[in-house]
Amino acid sequence: MARYTPRLLAAAKRRYEDTDQPMPSIAVAMGISLRTLHRMVERYGWRKRSDRPPRDLSPSGQLLERAIALKRAFDAQQKLK
Repeated sequence: MARYTPRLLAAAKRRYEDTDQPMPSIAVAMGISLRTLHRMVERYGWRKRSDRPPRDLSPSGQLLERAIALKRAFDAQQKLK
């Protein structure tokens, strides 16, 4: 495997582990082949994307869901009066 700067490796690792950016897009952005990116994942033991916890609502989405539930509860309470 060719030699890469620590900065390139760190950027590729961050994009691979911490974003949902497709691997082909990461490879293009780093100026490497998709195969090389796959090799980096294996060689350096990066966390597999398949091992990520399940996605959840964003904090703003969670607030929206809570607001909707509160509104429904309020409306139901008003009907009882």
